Amino acid sequence: MASAAEPKPTKAEEAMVYSGKVLTVGAILDKQGIKVDADAAAADSLVSDDGTTYSLVKDDISRRLFLDSRLHDRSVKLTGNIVAGSQMLQLTNVQTVKDGKIFDVIYWCENCQLAWKEPGACKCCGGETVLTEVPVKAK
Repeated sequence: MASAAEPKPTKAEEAMVYSGKVLTVGAILDKQGIKVDADAAAADSLVSDDGTTYSLVKDDISRRLFLDSRLHDRSVKLTGNIVAGSQMLQLTNVQTVKDGKIFDVIYWCENCQLAWKEPGACKCCGGETVLTEVPVKAK
């Protein structure tokens, strides 16, 4: 019995930078008068400067956006790839923009002098980490 041919994986495209604001699905739909269940409303999306909405894949890079609402509804630059055949964006980098300047987003443990990718207790000492925006140096 012959099996159906499996689709060949597509070549990953080079990551692109997307500018816009991160909003929850609930906030996006609420502006249009549409109410959704709480579990669906909590998902994060990027509303790009051109108005396109991309769902964010929740993984170790984007998790900080899902966990820290202070990063919502403000200018960001998200680097990543569109998942083939979708409007989902898988991130490779998260940056904020303030007064035209770009910042990398980290969570700093002053005690251990270590940076982490997401908020919460320091994975080394268990102490508090602090949202820190580090200016990106011009190349």
